[in-house]
Amino acid sequence: MSTDLKKARETLGLTQEQIATRLGITRKWWGTMERGQAAVPPTVALAVAQLLTLHAQNPSPPSSD
Repeated sequence: MSTDLKKARETLGLTQEQIATRLGITRKWWGTMERGQAAVPPTVALAVAQLLTLHAQNPSPPSSD
């Protein structure tokens, strides 16, 4: 799942800080999950899936946060 998180983040064109902010978590926690050092809670997996769905529907560049 960790490589999937990194691919998802890169697909969205976001930094770890940006995606963490959008998900309401810390960059440190995101990085830990992305490296496979922590389990990904279902709520985070669902939120990432929703971001990917929105991106697929409107692939404009992300706004800088």
